[in-house]
Amino acid sequence: MKIPNSFNITTTYLLMLKLGTFAFICILACLIISNLSLLSPNWPFALFASFSETLIFALPVVIGAILLSWRKAVLPVILFAAFAFYPFYSFKKFVKPTQNDCLASDCASIVAVNLRHHPEALLGLAQTDANNADLIIIVELPYRTTSEELLTLFPMDGKAQIALITEPHLKLGSRLAVISRKPLHDITLQLKQFPVSQLRHRGIVKFDYEMSSGQPISFVVVHSPPPKGRAETASRDAYLREASRSLSYKSNFIMIGDFNMTPWEPGFAILPGKRAGNPRWSHTWNARKFWQRITIDHALVGDGVEVTEAKTLQDVGSDHFPISIIVKSK
Repeated sequence: MKIPNSFNITTTYLLMLKLGTFAFICILACLIISNLSLLSPNWPFALFASFSETLIFALPVVIGAILLSWRKAVLPVILFAAFAFYPFYSFKKFVKPTQNDCLASDCASIVAVNLRHHPEALLGLAQTDANNADLIIIVELPYRTTSEELLTLFPMDGKAQIALITEPHLKLGSRLAVISRKPLHDITLQLKQFPVSQLRHRGIVKFDYEMSSGQPISFVVVHSPPPKGRAETASRDAYLREASRSLSYKSNFIMIGDFNMTPWEPGFAILPGKRAGNPRWSHTWNARKFWQRITIDHALVGDGVEVTEAKTLQDVGSDHFPISIIVKSK
């Protein structure tokens, strides 16, 4: 007997739906594995939770497909998804921008970005809102960039100050620049060494920025090692602990830069302050590959700092998007 083509098409269609549903469940299982990072330091799968946003948007389509092909699996998949997405939707270590209007004299606008040594990214940054910022923080500045070039690209009124870290042996990880419209007080560079031989020194820049109200805000600029393995991840966490140690007793502070850490990792929970802006619906890396986009650049603020605006700027030519915040002292 000849089988109708419609039967073959329907069977193939249902089989594809079931295979797609099974693949989605496998991805949710990876998320659940990543959730186990709460129980184990340096768990290598913790960044998987960063892709929850895309999977949440796909969930209604998957549920619709299950209703057509595999109805008994609907409830288990929904429960499975709720457990997998729990760290994502329960995340609370951030402050929402108040959107309060404030005079320029009351607020300070800050832009931070990792330029990955790309000269064209520096030019691209100069064409964004960073040109009007009060404070520009750059990690992995292009090697040959000079203070004169920075002041040409980012003309600052008043007593502008360039803090450019240029030591030749600090090319990787500590090529840092701070451009400020006001003098910076007590600016220092602290070097962090690591037991992992292939990791070079990383710098931590600290300074005080005086608001117009006279209240100083303590800044810590960081660029931690990337967590490419268990040893490198431990070094990253040690670096961030060292960077945050001086902030444990303060309320007016901002810790900012490339953390190389997603908000869902247990190490993020013990860092001081809260993130400026909700990290769940924005990404700071990878600007080149949209399927790899996660959030690893942050600005953590203390209780004495009010965030009036927090956003991610457009692509400037680096693999990182710049982050921008406007703050004032409470």
